[in-house]
Amino acid sequence: QWSLIVQGSEKFNSSHGNRPYASQHLKPSFLTKEGYLTYTGLRRFPRMSLRKFCCAMKDGSLPLQHEPVQKLIRQTLYQVGKLEVRHLNLCMKWSENDINDVCKALDNIFQEMVETQKERPYLFKASAMLGEIACHFNTRSREMKLRKSFKTISKRLAEASMGWAKDLDDEVRTALPKQQPFIRSKQVILYRTAVLCIVHLEEFDDLVASIILQCTVLAKNIFLRADIDPVEQNVLREICDYNLANKLK
Repeated sequence: QWSLIVQGSEKFNSSHGNRPYASQHLKPSFLTKEGYLTYTGLRRFPRMSLRKFCCAMKDGSLPLQHEPVQKLIRQTLYQVGKLEVRHLNLCMKWSENDINDVCKALDNIFQEMVETQKERPYLFKASAMLGEIACHFNTRSREMKLRKSFKTISKRLAEASMGWAKDLDDEVRTALPKQQPFIRSKQVILYRTAVLCIVHLEEFDDLVASIILQCTVLAKNIFLRADIDPVEQNVLREICDYNLANKLK
């Protein structure tokens, strides 16, 4: 995977820089030409990868709903490398110098992306990925203002996904019986997407806990009959409470 080479002391092959341009015939169908060059070049020079990531988010060249793109982004963000201690905090040396500027840039970019994403329920996988990225930078940012902003972005994405699921209730009421299970399946996916948008946050507030509880219960309970035994529903809620309590320890 030549696009994922991590720079070290060894020399690169002389053809390394030209490969993205010379391999356009390998471009997957879900990427544009510009997107393919961004995708193949994101990690070629690791110390520049976060800045390249900001550019990719700004121009929208990487479709976040596709799994190969998600894997590459995770490899970029979660690369550990050499560590050092700064002010009693353990830091990733390769990215620590740029992290503040990157967080400020991504905060502005994500504010715009969230507004657009709220109108795109069919790109729910992109919402989950965007929420995960926001949660990551919520923990990486040094400024409390930015940490709160990334947390708000995650919550807005979760609320949007939860809203998409609730909007389908009207469709269920008017649908034929044989169509209802398919709509319910969509709701389950959207409720789970809402949880994925915020579950990686470092700290939970009341709203985050409420969204996780509601979505977990609805996703597991939505196919059950209205006359289901209330004891079973209570057991389901207690399980969710227990899991959430463990998360909050």
